[in-house]
Amino acid sequence: MSSYASAQVIVGDVNINDMPEVKFCEMIIDHKFLSPKVMINIDYGQEAKRGDDGMYVLDQATRKRREFNSHVAAVQYMEANGWEYVDSAVYKDNTMDVNVYRYHFRRKEGEK
Repeated sequence: MSSYASAQVIVGDVNINDMPEVKFCEMIIDHKFLSPKVMINIDYGQEAKRGDDGMYVLDQATRKRREFNSHVAAVQYMEANGWEYVDSAVYKDNTMDVNVYRYHFRRKEGEK
């Protein structure tokens, strides 16, 4: 039995850990306005766009958008929930004059 059997990554209304067809995902970091905290969006191939509720990672208990203390905390959350870090990229979004951080993950071996 997998050590991640109860792991959950809730994106919108979906636990992507219950979707064996999802092998890869992309985590996009959003910085909270006037806060050191970050929030993450997950793209697993769903139809939602960045900023849509369907990409937000929700807290399992409260169903509110999850906040993290840093990029590293968000990466560790994914690692602890059955996803393996692959690589990352940063680019400049000139329309909002911000850097956009993207992290790529694959499902860990032996997971659904």
